[in-house]
Amino acid sequence: MKNISKFLKLIVILFILSFLWGCKFFETPEGKAELLSIYTTDEQYKHENTNYYIRYLNATLKITNTGSIDMYNSTISLSCETNEREYFKTVSFDITIKPGNCIYIPVEFDFDTRLNGKSSEKWKTDSLKIINSSWK
Repeated sequence: MKNISKFLKLIVILFILSFLWGCKFFETPEGKAELLSIYTTDEQYKHENTNYYIRYLNATLKITNTGSIDMYNSTISLSCETNEREYFKTVSFDITIKPGNCIYIPVEFDFDTRLNGKSSEKWKTDSLKIINSSWK
C-alpha cells in the first residue's frame, strides 16, 4: 500500500514538473486566419434560348500557425452579406501546418443566380468576415 502511495505521488510530481517545463503534450495549437484578395466573378451558362448567370464572391484565406506545435486540422466559418440575404460557409481541412508557417486556401461563395441578366442582388462591400475558427 505504501508503494502505491509513493508511486501516485511520483506521478503527480512528474505531471506538475512536465507542465511547468513546457511539455508539448499539454499545449494546444494556436493559429490566425486572415482574408486576402476579395473579388467577384461572373459565369454565363446557356440552356436552349435562356441565359443563366452565376455571380461568385472569391477570396483567399490565409491560415498561420502562431503556436509552437503542429496544427493538423483547421476549421473556419465565414459569412458574407448581400442586399437580400446573408450567406454562410464553413471550410475544414486536414493539412499539417508547422509552427511559424502559413497556407493559402481559396474560398468561393456563389451568391447570385440571374436569368437573362436580370438581378437585384448585390454583394455588400467588405461584408465578408470570419465568424469562427478552431485549430487541432
